[in-house]
Amino acid sequence: LETKGRDAVRNQAVIGTAFCAQAIFVCVWLRREGAGIALGITVSGGIVASLLDSLCRLLGFSVMDKLLYGSAQLLRFPIDGPCLAQILPVALVWLVVWSVLAMAALYKKDI
Repeated sequence: LETKGRDAVRNQAVIGTAFCAQAIFVCVWLRREGAGIALGITVSGGIVASLLDSLCRLLGFSVMDKLLYGSAQLLRFPIDGPCLAQILPVALVWLVVWSVLAMAALYKKDI
């Protein structure tokens, strides 16, 4: 249980860092504080992910477990080992994606 607890904390840290990278990208991309905050809350709050998953479910498949919000929803207690193994790769991929997009937006904008 102690190892699972450390894995859960690590996954939570990766998910939180990925959400921060996402918020940085949105704020830099829009260059407006209010719009950046509103879109950051909307995207990280799961509204966009839930809408996208609902549309995909109409087509017969689900994408929620492949999205950052979906991986955050999978992290719950009591800690489940296979669930933790699924969360980390998804969170790491989204961390890299949002970090690369944020860096590209920072280099492109004249801030």
